[in-house]
Amino acid sequence: MALEAAVPGIALAGGEGVFYSGLGAAGGDLASAYAAETGAASISETFAGTALNAVDSVTSALGAEGSLVGPAWEFFSAQFAEGAGSAVALVGEGISAAGTYATVELPILLNNGVIPFLLWP
Repeated sequence: MALEAAVPGIALAGGEGVFYSGLGAAGGDLASAYAAETGAASISETFAGTALNAVDSVTSALGAEGSLVGPAWEFFSAQFAEGAGSAVALVGEGISAAGTYATVELPILLNNGVIPFLLWP
């Protein structure tokens, strides 16, 4: 069974993905707003993204930020990037060479011949 069949809404099936890095807590909202304006999609709008954001909120409230969902975000980010036919990356001053965008999403995009258009919001 393909991942998108088991967890609907992960794969872009060749559509445009909006990625973000280095924008702090506002990154997901900025990516979602850009996606809504342009007809693209951000991972926050997928089933997995919505679920992981909810878990993030709960774990943050319990003081366990990132410890439970980091590997899941990386896994689903990889699936999301794999399906992108084109991409826009919103990057900010806090971008890290060790972050999910640089270590997971960008290598997959480049390997698939997708060169992200970079925006500095």
